[in-house]
Order: sequence, then C-alpha cells, then structure tokens
Amino acid sequence: MAKAKISQEPAKRSKAKRKSSVAIPAVKKRGPGKPRIKLTPAQIKKMQELAYSGCQNNTIATLMGFHKNLIDERDDIRKLLTKKRCERKLWLRKCQNYRVENDSSPVMAIFLGKNELGQSDKQEIAHSGTVSLKEPIIK
Repeated sequence: MAKAKISQEPAKRSKAKRKSSVAIPAVKKRGPGKPRIKLTPAQIKKMQELAYSGCQNNTIATLMGFHKNLIDERDDIRKLLTKKRCERKLWLRKCQNYRVENDSSPVMAIFLGKNELGQSDKQEIAHSGTVSLKEPIIK
C-alpha cells in the first residue's frame, strides 16, 4: 500500500503546477513566416501621394522598395490607397466642371475622363428613311 501513496503524490504535484501555469496569460503569437513590416508615417504619406498622382499598386510597391503583395495583403494600406484614388477622381470631375464653366480647352479633361473615370464618347447616328438590302447574285 505504500506504493499507492507514492504514486498519488506526484499526481497532486502536477495538478498544482497546472494551476499556477493557467494564471499566466498566454501571448498570442503570429503564425510562422516573416514579421509584419512596420511602415513609418513618412512612408505612408509617400504612398498616399503616389496613389493620388495615379500610380497603381505595383508601381507604388516598386518605388517604395516593397514586394507588390505587401499592399494587396494589408487591408489598412489597400483601403488608404483606394481612398486617395477616389479623391483623385473627385478632383478630376471638379476640373472637368471648371473647364466647362470657364470655356477653356477641354482636351486634357476629356483625355483624363476617358482614361481614369471610364467616360466615353458616344456618337449616335440618326437614320432617316429606310434601308433596303438586296440579295447578292452569285454565279
């Protein structure tokens, strides 16, 4: 019976150890891989300026010295750059309205509108009369 008492004592000790280890809060670790790149406020500002000037994500990443996936994978950066691009589109629309109001040369406003705002020239031709088609004569 003495053996039974000896075998129970280590079990009591291990329970006591478990209780003390539970009291320590666990630190959540990131998964394996590289640590997240920390961007300085100057870098973020430069990225915003590039997005506002019309640069795409690949161009911004190359100019900043990052991999192109950095922008695609980080929601905070992607949303910030999307916001700056929307501000640019708003600015372009304001420029177009200003040019229309002041009768200045609209060529550049038309060009930017077609390329960045998805605008297009639609030329509709009105037909008057009837159109008749003749069957081709094949010999």
